[in-house]
Amino acid sequence: MSATISPGRILDVGCGDKKATGAVGIDCRVLDGVDLVHDLDQTPWPLPDSSFDLILCSHVIEHTADIPAFLREVHRVGAPGARVRIETPHFSSLDSWTDPSHRHHLSLRSFNFFTEDGYLHQGRIFRVERVGLTFRRSALGSRLAAFFYRRSRYSYERNLAFALPAMNIEAELVVVK
Repeated sequence: MSATISPGRILDVGCGDKKATGAVGIDCRVLDGVDLVHDLDQTPWPLPDSSFDLILCSHVIEHTADIPAFLREVHRVGAPGARVRIETPHFSSLDSWTDPSHRHHLSLRSFNFFTEDGYLHQGRIFRVERVGLTFRRSALGSRLAAFFYRRSRYSYERNLAFALPAMNIEAELVVVK
């Protein structure tokens, strides 16, 4: 059974009880605001192809069994040119490791595997519009980490991330069809 969705809509994947305003919410749990209860590891999702212009994935991708399968579904339900906003803990964040349901720990370059130069897929499915890190606001170490990150993001990640951890990765991808 597929849900009927009109074009130009927002999909909030793994919305929990905090679904974005105006969005269709899909989650594996029955909660207030969830419009479609479905195990995100079971593909295809019961949603029509190319139905959404904006897809929100806040703190959900790290819980999935298979990131390539998850992103293939995001791509399938996204309209050409759709924006995909992903927020997930950075691998250096304690938050990435605290929750035992986290199956994956991602880096700034994790989404490059799903682009034209990536080798996980035949063909390009996303363009990485932007990717960045957030840091906790209060700690001196976080301000220092942010300083080094601004100077050289990949050098920070390679050499300083565990000494001066980040908080989250914020990525925006564009669906290429």
